[in-house]
Amino acid sequence: MALRRTVSCKYISQPGSARAVWINPTRCEIGKYCSRLWRSSAVTRVLGRRNPFTWYNEMLEKYPIRTKCITSGVLYGVGDYIAQRAMANNENGFSDKRLLRAVIYGSVIMAPLAHVHFNFLEWLVVEKIAARASLVPFVKMFFDQFGYWAPAITVVYHVSMGAMEGLSYNETVERLKKLYWPTLKACWIIWPIVMVVNFKLIPVAHQLNFCLAVSLVWATILSVIRAPDSSSLSKLEEVEPACAEVLPVSHLPVDGAQ
Repeated sequence: MALRRTVSCKYISQPGSARAVWINPTRCEIGKYCSRLWRSSAVTRVLGRRNPFTWYNEMLEKYPIRTKCITSGVLYGVGDYIAQRAMANNENGFSDKRLLRAVIYGSVIMAPLAHVHFNFLEWLVVEKIAARASLVPFVKMFFDQFGYWAPAITVVYHVSMGAMEGLSYNETVERLKKLYWPTLKACWIIWPIVMVVNFKLIPVAHQLNFCLAVSLVWATILSVIRAPDSSSLSKLEEVEPACAEVLPVSHLPVDGAQ
């Protein structure tokens, strides 16, 4: 009844319309009323605070590195959790320390470096090299995957993980030699096509977030590669073809840009 009185009172001041609205309110008239209510600043402010996407974009704009660090840490942690739960013969049980290492790597190491990398890549390809617009995604992908980023970040990953695992220098180098190529090969199965789509469709400010979403799969693969048991590399051989099927990317919508 309160709503009816409100609507009725609203239209009494408009001659000839009150009776029509009261007896037979049309969908169009109700829609206009709801639209005006929605646009009111009080409602917009309240709903804006409750909308997680609006809130996240505000945080990303206000605190870009901090927001990306938290997001990256969470997703790397989830990826490691999935990997640990999915491994068939997890004899040692669930490792909290391993999960913590993944979170630290994602938040403290990966996210800040990736933030700088994507902004540098935008400057290098768009401003310095001034590549044609149609070639920009492919040139960026080349530098990202085959120029410096993928080969370098693979080293950073295994060295930082070795340090957090308490390995000696020689042990870290030995582990790096053993795992570098399998990691890079898995990287090239997934990331080149993902990065072309990323650089073509996603704005620079959100390119890292796009990668972090895909990293939910990638972090799982890294955790399998890095697993301490000797069967980890054989597990990777099972993971690789699966990745090729999961991410063949005619997958993503074709129009849009970490």
